Amino acid sequence: MPSEGSCRLMCYMEPNCVSINLGPLERGKHKCELNNATADNQFSSHLQNEPTFTYLAIEVIYVIHDPNTAQLKFVK
Repeated sequence: MPSEGSCRLMCYMEPNCVSINLGPLERGKHKCELNNATADNQFSSHLQNEPTFTYLAIEVIYVIHDPNTAQLKFVK
């Protein structure tokens, strides 16, 4: 995954994704892990600390396709 933004976008497009783990930069790319758990929900016991990764909770948004512009809009 080239960037944090790309990893976030993958999470936004996955209905069950609520957080990501972003791995260290290696050969110009990050490892991106999508999670269905956050530190605050019922699945938090499944989270494991990995010092080389950055954990980011993702705000749930809706993706709407605008047929007039053929663009995706991200709405809270």
